[in-house]
Amino acid sequence: NTLLEEGLTLYKDLGDEAGAAFALLVLGRTTVSRGDHGRGKTLVEEALASFRQLGDTWGISRALIVLGAGALFEDDVDSAIAKFEESLAICRDLEDAEGIALSLLYLGRAAHIRGDGARPDTLLEESLVVFKDLGDSRGVAEVLLELGRVAHARGDDTRAASLCRESLVLSRKLDNKSHIAFCLAALAGVIQSSGQAARAARLFGAAERLLHSLDAVLDPGGSLEYDSDLAGARAQLDEAAFTTAWQEGRMMTLEEAVMEAMKSGV
Repeated sequence: NTLLEEGLTLYKDLGDEAGAAFALLVLGRTTVSRGDHGRGKTLVEEALASFRQLGDTWGISRALIVLGAGALFEDDVDSAIAKFEESLAICRDLEDAEGIALSLLYLGRAAHIRGDGARPDTLLEESLVVFKDLGDSRGVAEVLLELGRVAHARGDDTRAASLCRESLVLSRKLDNKSHIAFCLAALAGVIQSSGQAARAARLFGAAERLLHSLDAVLDPGGSLEYDSDLAGARAQLDEAAFTTAWQEGRMMTLEEAVMEAMKSGV
């Protein structure tokens, strides 16, 4: 963050309020991504205040998205939804397609966490259309996974598996390793629901090892079903069998784990 800190100082010394606000936003977002949620939140809140004072609606929308995502990690779902809804309204007024797609994605995730019936599907399907129109493969992959999680939560595991695998294929092409881990964890949950507990345990092990190697954690949408899915796999095996399968997954290469997840059968 040293260069970002230096840039922020330079903007402030020059009296460039707009540049300083943007630097605060980027620095805050980067700080959050590195695990320092408290300081990152403070920086982004400062950026949001500056953007509001400047009347910079684009900046306001992006700061709200970052703060909303942080609120989800803090389990403050209602606050997150309020921020995403404000961001979405701003981006619709601006006809900012990227902002609309991002706001819809995060709003759909938050609505799923809160249990808002069919609303997550509606929001996520709209987000998917916009990301596809933009040619944003990363965004498409994120929405597909979120739709897969929603389908799994309501018991439609055939649809869930298809969506999660489509997301996994895109994420592999993009070499987005953290998202690959999210997909592996989601598919492990789907597979354990079909009774293939040993296979699920291998994927849980592979996902855990990959996340650990990246110093990453599951996003709030992925955490929602993780514990119950993992417990479901454990319940179908004795402890020795589960541990063996888990360790086999941890020993897999990335390609082996992806191949395991892509196998048909659910």
